[in-house]
Amino acid sequence: MRIGAHMRISRGLDAAVTLLMENSAGAGNSVGWRFEELRAILDSLSEHSDRLGVCLDTAHLWGAGYDISGPDAVPATLTEFDSLVGLERLRMLHLNDTHVGLGSRSDRHANIGTGNIGTRGFTALVRHPALQALPGVIETPARTIEDDVRDIGVSKRLRGD
Repeated sequence: MRIGAHMRISRGLDAAVTLLMENSAGAGNSVGWRFEELRAILDSLSEHSDRLGVCLDTAHLWGAGYDISGPDAVPATLTEFDSLVGLERLRMLHLNDTHVGLGSRSDRHANIGTGNIGTRGFTALVRHPALQALPGVIETPARTIEDDVRDIGVSKRLRGD
């Protein structure tokens, strides 16, 4: 029902507006934590396919059990995403590290490079050819503006800027 309501709302928006669905970590009764679930949701709204995209949250990926900890793991996860959802649907990244265990189905954000994804994982993500042109939003637990500046700086450095 909620998805249908969002699509009714989108009919009144400019045709250039795209709705992004974010993956979840899988806590509680949430859906969209497995790539198969994201695909099923997109398929159920196929008449709106030109208006729908996906935002991947890195902490949610980790919590859902998708390993993105380094240069071997990232391409494997993205290959799976591409085969089930399609990289053409991926429009944005939420960049967050996490201290929870891989597959814990928990959503606990941490600052970039300070958790289990680490700098190796984030370097592999932000330098992956399929992701380089995507916008990224940092959604870390900043206490001050300096924390945000630090996370942006770390992300840029890992990207090679």
